[in-house]
Amino acid sequence: TDCLYLKVESLDTYKGNVLSSSKIRRDAFNDDYIQAYEEAPYTVEIEPLIISTSDIVPYYTDGYLSDNTEPTAVNPYNSTATGKRSFAVALTPKKTAGAYSEKYLEDYVYGTNLEVPESTEKAIISSGKLPDWYLDIYYGNSTMSDAEKVRKVTNFVRNLHPYDTDTEYPPEGADFVVWFITDAKTGICVHYATTSVVLLRLIGIPARYVRGYVDDSS
Repeated sequence: TDCLYLKVESLDTYKGNVLSSSKIRRDAFNDDYIQAYEEAPYTVEIEPLIISTSDIVPYYTDGYLSDNTEPTAVNPYNSTATGKRSFAVALTPKKTAGAYSEKYLEDYVYGTNLEVPESTEKAIISSGKLPDWYLDIYYGNSTMSDAEKVRKVTNFVRNLHPYDTDTEYPPEGADFVVWFITDAKTGICVHYATTSVVLLRLIGIPARYVRGYVDDSS
């Protein structure tokens, strides 16, 4: 009855209509943070078909042992690019409130995952397609909890267009997100996810685009 989500890549930089991954080369946790390790209920062995720099990350691995001897690499990434193939996995996240360093939060979470190209921002805000509640938050005329922002944005994006696997590509040179909001008739996962990331960032919610797959076999 369980399924495991494996994250193949986490894309955080939207530039030139392309989402790409910036590697995090710093310790995410405070120096005095001590994890309470416990044995994970699952172990996953991954054998990549090609040599790649992509990060393959079981969700969610913080605080669990791998092979009963060494702790897994902590969030943000467990990377097969480093030669690691065995990952300990738990389906229930472990809480890490207050564990992240201020520098990590400032430089990466809020420094990278709120970035939106200026041309994209201007085109979206002036598109005439955004609901009043969104514009009120954007201009600071109303407030809303982060959780409610996420719920309302994802619900808005979900209902923009019908889902269709035959959705066309945007015209060459068109901003991907702006095109989806203003001109598209249908969409697939990449359209909804990218648009949600950008709209969330514009109202102060750090967001990344994550792609992966689900294994629901026993």
